[in-house]
Amino acid sequence: MFKIFFILLFFISTNIFAETTISIEQKEQQFLIWNQTRKELSPFIAIVPTNLAEMKIKNRLLEEEYKTRNDYLRTLTQLYLKEAIAGNELDSDFKDFPEQNKIMAHFSSLLLEETISLLHQSKIPSLVKLMKRYDTLYPAGTVALFRVTGISNDNESPTLEKGGFHRTNKSIFMDITRTDSSEWVFIFLHELFHQLDETLDSSSRFFSQKENFEKAMRLTKDENSKLTTSDNDFLDEWVQAGLDRGLFAEFRAWNFCFQIYEDGKKEKLWGSIKFAEEILLNKKVAQKMSSFIYDYLDSKAQIKKESVLTRKIILKKMEFKREEFKQKLEKQ
Repeated sequence: MFKIFFILLFFISTNIFAETTISIEQKEQQFLIWNQTRKELSPFIAIVPTNLAEMKIKNRLLEEEYKTRNDYLRTLTQLYLKEAIAGNELDSDFKDFPEQNKIMAHFSSLLLEETISLLHQSKIPSLVKLMKRYDTLYPAGTVALFRVTGISNDNESPTLEKGGFHRTNKSIFMDITRTDSSEWVFIFLHELFHQLDETLDSSSRFFSQKENFEKAMRLTKDENSKLTTSDNDFLDEWVQAGLDRGLFAEFRAWNFCFQIYEDGKKEKLWGSIKFAEEILLNKKVAQKMSSFIYDYLDSKAQIKKESVLTRKIILKKMEFKREEFKQKLEKQ
């Protein structure tokens, strides 16, 4: 995978982005200015001011370093999302900096801010609706838990995926060493959809609740045991919750993204995405997008042999619900 680092574009009308005046030269100049302020601040970092004059000098230098760093990182973000810089920019600029974690935290916050701003500017009806829900849940402007990973050992990703959403703590991560700039917004939108998905939220709570899990394990331990109507109803609900937080959750998120994929390209939210184009090559002209996406995900969904989900009773219910879900989509 190519290393990447992110940017965004600005609208000049409903669907057309303005040509940015930001240039590589401007980015390089900002980097030099930032580096100079870092050098000026360096002798004062470990010094505890002993009088008001020293305190004022240190505070001024801290403010200047922050401002010049902020200017540089924002420009870097914008240029990257415009695919105007090489994917190794952060490595070359940041790898020798002792305060790399601080820089990456700053970069992450700007990246999130710019991306949310970009999504808010879209005129795609379903995306407008999604962002209204975002504004309701996050009136402060940005999600609380977001992390850019992949720059160093201190920022390693929790999985091998390009991005991910943690069902329990509701955090999003994006790995910059695995995600191409042309697909950054598309993949981020997929993870953001998970975060705003009410069904995923409620199903995760029910499925993961300790008492419910233990009950499901107890009821399915003996494949020959006779279940009461109440027990069957509980297992149906538990299996449905498991699918709603797993396969069906992935379907809801990817279906949302692929339904607006072409409109997103027209608005320049993202470019032509290699993996998306390869997937869509298999779609038949007359096939509904929702049915196609579900069939694709369903064919890829595998259950680990050692998983408790392979218990005969659970597996049978899962297979039934997956087929039932497919048939409902086809009838819509």
